Amino acid sequence: MSFKDIFDGLALGAQQALSVMIACAVVGIIIGVVSLTSFGAIMTSAIAGLGGGSLFLTLFFTMIASMVLGMGLPSIPAYIITATMAAPALAEFGVPILLAHMFVFYFGIFANVTPPVALAAFAGAGIADGDPMRTGFQALKLSLAGFLIPFIFIYEPAMLLVDVEGLMTNAREYPLASFIDVATVLASTTVGLIALSAGLEGFFKTHINPLLRAVLIGSAILLVVPETYTDVIGLSIAIIIFILNYAKWKKKNRQLHKLIKLKTPLQLDKVSG
Repeated sequence: MSFKDIFDGLALGAQQALSVMIACAVVGIIIGVVSLTSFGAIMTSAIAGLGGGSLFLTLFFTMIASMVLGMGLPSIPAYIITATMAAPALAEFGVPILLAHMFVFYFGIFANVTPPVALAAFAGAGIADGDPMRTGFQALKLSLAGFLIPFIFIYEPAMLLVDVEGLMTNAREYPLASFIDVATVLASTTVGLIALSAGLEGFFKTHINPLLRAVLIGSAILLVVPETYTDVIGLSIAIIIFILNYAKWKKKNRQLHKLIKLKTPLQLDKVSG
């Protein structure tokens, strides 16, 4: 590596860091304004007030605030702003700082696929020469299952491999969760997200009728609820629907193979459609 290559690398690194540096400088101004005007405290009070003492509602409004605050920002400025303004609202419910900051950071980044300022989706639309808003809403539809993950790790911290039982809200160190807890929450969450995605898209190996789609979405919600009995019910429903759809797909495949052997194009089109 020559001296010129090293110099060019340093110059390129400085050029690429400019956008982040400018964003961080602007964030510093925003944080200063928030501190001087007490806007952060006002937002925290507003979120807590709208939540009405409900952790779920407070999480929901914190999600909305985080996505609005994270619109159009790179990851570092998005985290700084959301952690300053939105995360304190969760502390009132005893949510540990690690979980609260991960929650707001997750949704601050999710603003990149959430219209009206879905920068990642708009960039993809530009590359594909597609309609930006239509691409943005399609990106939102495809990522809906991901919206559940932060809610899950608030209620089930084992997803983040930590055990917060008995710890203070501002704790900086967390013991590891047990293997059983981690395996349980990962299994139920995985099945739940697959069920939700299949229900929203109406497809698992083959098409799913509207009634089963609604039932599948319901089973996904049951799997997300942090209770053992809801996990068992949701898992049972999802597995039954998956098995039924898999059997339907196998039956359709057998018919398709028979028709291929018989070489009847019209019937082949009818079955495959």
